[in-house]
Amino acid sequence: MSAPVDSALHSGRHPEYLSSIAAYREDFRRYLRNLKTADEWRAAAFTSAEDGLARDATVMATLNADGWNRYGWPEAAGGLGGNEIHRAVYYEELGRAMLPIPAQHWTLETLGPALLKFAPGLAAAYLPGYLSGVEWWGQSFSEPESGSDLASLRTRAVDDGAGGSSSTVRRSGPAKGPPRRACWRWSGPEPPRADTAG
Repeated sequence: MSAPVDSALHSGRHPEYLSSIAAYREDFRRYLRNLKTADEWRAAAFTSAEDGLARDATVMATLNADGWNRYGWPEAAGGLGGNEIHRAVYYEELGRAMLPIPAQHWTLETLGPALLKFAPGLAAAYLPGYLSGVEWWGQSFSEPESGSDLASLRTRAVDDGAGGSSSTVRRSGPAKGPPRRACWRWSGPEPPRADTAG
């Protein structure tokens, strides 16, 4: 999916967006209005979750290359700065343009802020690929009643090189696609922590 190239709106860093949410909103709205592939994006229909996510990854790649989905994320994690208000405006403007939000964003908004706060090294390693559509995640839990509350996980991983074990694993997202990150609760002599394993 390729967007029209408007030199005033394409790709580069716009420092004014960091201080003016209104400027970011106005320019993103104009970008979406002029996006030649918007009708195709709106009308897309898929017979499998994998095909839908692959299409959404292409959309994310375009929005990333043009810089739009990078506002609201720190530079160390592949973003262009800003905060969650930039991300809220991004979603509002996609909705206003009647464009579906790429499915990968739901997991990004669940795991991204937690990685930034508690595991900045993992955020730096994985968020750039996620924002660009190269990598997408599903969540794998052995205890679905825990949802995204990692502190309530009872399954334990032992640091013996073998990883964790569980009799049942439930996951979100499609069965195929890029590697998954499993959520484990580590316990042992050091303080408990939530971690991921690929």
